[in-house]
Amino acid sequence: RFYYPADTQAFLAGAQPVPDGECTAEDFILLQLRLAKGLSLTELKAKWDVTFSAAQMAFLRQCAKNGLAAMEEDRIRLTPRGLLVQNSILCRLI
Repeated sequence: RFYYPADTQAFLAGAQPVPDGECTAEDFILLQLRLAKGLSLTELKAKWDVTFSAAQMAFLRQCAKNGLAAMEEDRIRLTPRGLLVQNSILCRLI
Protein backbone atom coordinates (compact mmCIF):
# COMPACT_ATOMS: atom_id res chain seq x y z
CA ARG A 1 0.00 0.00 0.00
CA PHE A 2 1.17 3.49 -0.74
CA TYR A 3 0.00 7.02 -1.25
CA TYR A 4 1.23 10.24 -2.78
CA PRO A 5 1.43 13.30 -0.54
CA ALA A 6 -1.19 15.99 -1.22
CA ASP A 7 1.22 18.18 -3.16
CA THR A 8 0.33 18.66 -6.83
CA GLN A 9 3.61 20.36 -7.75
CA ALA A 10 5.68 17.59 -6.16
CA PHE A 11 3.54 14.95 -7.91
CA LEU A 12 4.01 16.63 -11.28
CA ALA A 13 7.74 16.88 -10.57
CA GLY A 14 7.92 13.10 -10.10
CA ALA A 15 7.42 12.61 -6.36
CA GLN A 16 7.78 9.01 -5.23
CA PRO A 17 4.95 7.19 -3.45
CA VAL A 18 5.13 6.85 0.33
CA PRO A 19 4.68 3.32 1.76
CA ASP A 20 1.59 3.05 3.95
CA GLY A 21 1.59 -0.31 5.69
CA GLU A 22 2.23 -3.76 4.35
CA CYS A 23 0.21 -5.72 1.85
CA THR A 24 -1.33 -8.78 3.48
CA ALA A 25 -2.40 -12.02 1.82
CA GLU A 26 -6.02 -10.83 1.99
CA ASP A 27 -5.06 -7.55 0.28
CA PHE A 28 -3.23 -9.51 -2.41
CA ILE A 29 -6.20 -11.81 -3.05
CA LEU A 30 -8.63 -8.90 -3.18
CA LEU A 31 -6.49 -6.78 -5.51
CA GLN A 32 -5.46 -9.60 -7.84
CA LEU A 33 -9.02 -10.79 -8.34
CA ARG A 34 -9.94 -7.29 -9.48
CA LEU A 35 -7.42 -7.55 -12.35
CA ALA A 36 -8.16 -9.18 -15.70
CA LYS A 37 -5.24 -11.58 -15.22
CA GLY A 38 -6.63 -12.77 -11.89
CA LEU A 39 -4.91 -14.48 -8.97
CA SER A 40 -2.04 -16.92 -9.25
CA LEU A 41 -2.31 -19.60 -6.57
CA THR A 42 1.42 -20.31 -6.97
CA GLU A 43 2.28 -16.67 -6.28
CA LEU A 44 -0.09 -16.58 -3.28
CA LYS A 45 1.64 -19.64 -1.82
CA ALA A 46 5.14 -18.31 -2.57
CA LYS A 47 4.60 -14.82 -1.11
CA TRP A 48 2.43 -15.59 1.93
CA ASP A 49 2.45 -19.39 2.31
CA VAL A 50 -1.34 -19.31 1.89
CA THR A 51 -3.43 -21.92 0.12
CA PHE A 52 -7.19 -22.05 -0.20
CA SER A 53 -9.02 -24.70 1.80
CA ALA A 54 -11.03 -27.46 0.15
CA ALA A 55 -14.21 -25.49 0.93
CA GLN A 56 -12.81 -22.32 -0.67
CA MET A 57 -11.74 -24.24 -3.77
CA ALA A 58 -15.19 -25.85 -3.98
CA PHE A 59 -16.74 -22.39 -3.80
CA LEU A 60 -14.45 -21.17 -6.61
CA ARG A 61 -15.32 -24.20 -8.74
CA GLN A 62 -19.01 -23.41 -8.19
CA CYS A 63 -18.34 -19.80 -9.26
CA ALA A 64 -16.66 -21.13 -12.41
CA LYS A 65 -19.57 -23.48 -13.08
CA ASN A 66 -21.97 -20.52 -12.83
CA GLY A 67 -19.91 -18.33 -15.15
CA LEU A 68 -18.63 -15.99 -12.45
CA ALA A 69 -15.00 -17.13 -12.54
CA ALA A 70 -12.55 -18.96 -14.75
CA MET A 71 -9.97 -21.40 -13.42
CA GLU A 72 -6.96 -21.97 -15.66
CA GLU A 73 -4.00 -24.02 -14.38
CA ASP A 74 -3.00 -22.21 -11.15
CA ARG A 75 -4.86 -18.99 -11.95
CA ILE A 76 -8.32 -17.85 -10.92
CA ARG A 77 -9.91 -14.83 -12.53
CA LEU A 78 -13.34 -13.32 -12.30
CA THR A 79 -15.38 -13.08 -15.48
CA PRO A 80 -17.19 -9.85 -16.39
CA ARG A 81 -20.29 -11.28 -14.64
CA GLY A 82 -18.18 -12.19 -11.62
CA LEU A 83 -16.73 -8.69 -11.42
CA LEU A 84 -20.26 -7.36 -11.00
CA VAL A 85 -20.64 -9.39 -7.81
CA GLN A 86 -17.00 -9.45 -6.77
CA ASN A 87 -17.64 -8.12 -3.27
CA SER A 88 -19.96 -11.04 -2.51
CA ILE A 89 -17.42 -13.49 -3.90
CA LEU A 90 -14.57 -11.94 -1.91
CA CYS A 91 -16.62 -11.99 1.30
CA ARG A 92 -17.16 -15.72 0.92
CA LEU A 93 -13.56 -16.34 -0.08
CA ILE A 94 -11.70 -14.28 2.51
